[in-house]
Amino acid sequence: MWIAVALMAAWLMRRWPRPLVALAILASALSPLQVLAWHVTSDTVVMSSGRAQAARWIEASTPERSVFLTDPDINSPVDLAGRLRITTFAPYVANLGYNPDPRAADVHRAYCDGDAAAVEVMRRYGATYVVSSGGLLECDGHAPTDFAASSSFATVYQGEGVTIWKLRNTP
Repeated sequence: MWIAVALMAAWLMRRWPRPLVALAILASALSPLQVLAWHVTSDTVVMSSGRAQAARWIEASTPERSVFLTDPDINSPVDLAGRLRITTFAPYVANLGYNPDPRAADVHRAYCDGDAAAVEVMRRYGATYVVSSGGLLECDGHAPTDFAASSSFATVYQGEGVTIWKLRNTP
């Protein structure tokens, strides 16, 4: 698609004065730097040191094909550790042609409808671990699932802003 867009742009720009073409090319070459600067300075994209430490723990302490229940953020410690998660940042999935809504609804249910719902969702997807990076999903006016108080989960990691629970009675 971008090849066709570039050809169309070149055709549209063919009669522009050369300095204006040079300026357009310079602006398009600099735009990735703006995205780079935003990614490096944004708190929503850059992973905190606590989350990076959790990623190192996940990599060292969990089996390679472990599946995690996580919030659908862009950069999860689970991703950095090379493990799997039930869902990821929805636009990434949608860009691949998949509908992220069913899994997002299941993740919301697990985080918001109590520990029994979380266990059911996790078993359906073969997930063993739950990660909380401090942010809570909006649970429509009621308290989110309290993994720490549940007898179905054991706290296996607690660090700077990140808690990880393991579903009991799983390998």
